[in-house]
Amino acid sequence: MPIENKIISNTATPSDRGIVSGRTSSSTSSPHTGTPGAPIEAGQIIKGEITDIRGKEVTIVLSDNTTLTGHMQNLSNLYIGQTTSFRVASVTQRLITLEGLLDNINNQENLAVRKALDEAGLPRTERNIQIVQELLNNRMPINKAMLQQIIQQSSAINNVSVDTIVLMNKYNLPVSQELATQFQNYNTGNHSLIGNIDILSENIPNLLTELASNADPSQVADFGGRLISIISEHLSSKNMSTLTGDMSTFSAGEKNELITYINEASSLIGSNTDEGNNIFSMRETITDGILKSSISPSEVNNYLQTIEKNLNILSDAQTNNGTMPFLNPQIGDKLNLFSEYLDFNNNALSQSMNESMRQELASDVSALINNNELITSIKNGSISIDKLLTTINSNLLSSPEAAAKLLRGEPFRTLFNISIRHAWTLTARELKKSDNITDYYRTMVEDLMKTTELIEKNLSGSASLALTNQTNTMNSNVNFMQDLNSLFQFIQLPIRFKDQTAHSELYVYTKKDELKRHPEKVSVLLHLDFEHLGTLDIHVLKEKNRVDTTFHCPDSSTANILKTNIQLLKDTLSSNGYIFNANVKETPKTGNPLQEFLNLATETDGQIPSAGTLNRYAFDLRA
Repeated sequence: MPIENKIISNTATPSDRGIVSGRTSSSTSSPHTGTPGAPIEAGQIIKGEITDIRGKEVTIVLSDNTTLTGHMQNLSNLYIGQTTSFRVASVTQRLITLEGLLDNINNQENLAVRKALDEAGLPRTERNIQIVQELLNNRMPINKAMLQQIIQQSSAINNVSVDTIVLMNKYNLPVSQELATQFQNYNTGNHSLIGNIDILSENIPNLLTELASNADPSQVADFGGRLISIISEHLSSKNMSTLTGDMSTFSAGEKNELITYINEASSLIGSNTDEGNNIFSMRETITDGILKSSISPSEVNNYLQTIEKNLNILSDAQTNNGTMPFLNPQIGDKLNLFSEYLDFNNNALSQSMNESMRQELASDVSALINNNELITSIKNGSISIDKLLTTINSNLLSSPEAAAKLLRGEPFRTLFNISIRHAWTLTARELKKSDNITDYYRTMVEDLMKTTELIEKNLSGSASLALTNQTNTMNSNVNFMQDLNSLFQFIQLPIRFKDQTAHSELYVYTKKDELKRHPEKVSVLLHLDFEHLGTLDIHVLKEKNRVDTTFHCPDSSTANILKTNIQLLKDTLSSNGYIFNANVKETPKTGNPLQEFLNLATETDGQIPSAGTLNRYAFDLRA
């Protein structure tokens, strides 16, 4: 029996940001004629009465009484009191640049617009003028057939700009509502998978929490178990290689540094106690396993934690005896960092949930599962998130009342939120194996399909519909990447670090003739959005084992951070056999990366390759 759901208020997507001109009224964020409150956008056609002309600035009152001031190069044909149309050429935080689209067209470009519309037998409406203008801007045919095709498509597709539809025709992309919406999102920078993940990782746990507060406990336990299993199975599968794999993804430098500190620490502890003797006797096996990559990271981590505990005991004993500690504090600190590093990559609860929240979660879980070892591992954070989620899921039906209490609590909502983020993001270490990226997208699409199907079959209500719309949107985002790959190799990489997630995009383009001449040469643009560093555009040219990079930074502060730490990157790449050179620029790179690579996809003769004709290039992710 489906659970009736009318209780979730889905979080709205972030509101659009208005652009403010230098001299405008209080309604400056409303440039769309007749659409108060809508943001102004480049390529938009606006119409209004000219009320002031000063220098290179023109002030216009739009039909909704919005006053807008824009910059124009040529004002010779304008006069105060005139009502005419303008095209928004560009928009920045400080400046709106306009181009005239006069009703009495008298320049060469506008004569071409008028001629094209007249020959096609089409009226000179603002939309038709904009269509011709966009076709001219993109050097596309302006014959009757093309104009009618664009007009039909723009009429059939909602909430998509004319310039988006023109560009899709230019690059031979299928024009449908779903694809056009995604293309516009990509072209305007609203396509981040991290953004999709953030929304769903909040709303899916909220759905389960609210159901647990209002619906029948038995139904909630059954539905919740099936929903949780989608994520827990993904996490278990995803983390299998990390939890039970070897140390092969560690660089030679990382291995040697780790072995050095293990040798120093175990020597200090000595073999005077049973545990010390065990540490000393295991040292050779552990270090040999690290060197040969024949040991799992979890085994190494357990060994490090044992060392750390004994170092703390030894240090405390020396301090209590009034003697100066002889331990090098760097040894304990370094081992702790390695241990945290392995915990993070092994998905340990301690790396994602603070001690206070773990205590609350342990209390809620104990009402459902009577297992002291499990409760202890939750409190100290040693249990992996995937193992904890799987264990909870397998016990939900044993006590529906206790399960409902657990599911509606804030600690579990937080745990489930974290679990979704971990399932649908990639760590830097996971990026070192290209198979992980393929598996990532395959399993995420499967998760989205399963989640959508589960909600549609078991829940009703507007909130459930909104949630399935969100999963479908994210799925469309992933599918659209496949369409973009018919033009050039492109992929989003939602990366998870210890304290934040980051949106990243990887663009690769190599023309066929260049690939024949230089089979080991590839050009890459890595576009990154960080919480603190801001937006970075990194151009990478890899030829054989040489890597040349240019970092475009948003400001001098970020540039200085990179310059200070660039040696760490150089050392890491050197340990993987690469010769590395870097150039850091303090000015941000202008323009849309997608538009830049769409332009690169155009062949030298100006023709656009048909879908599927561009070459793919396998590149080394270590670089």
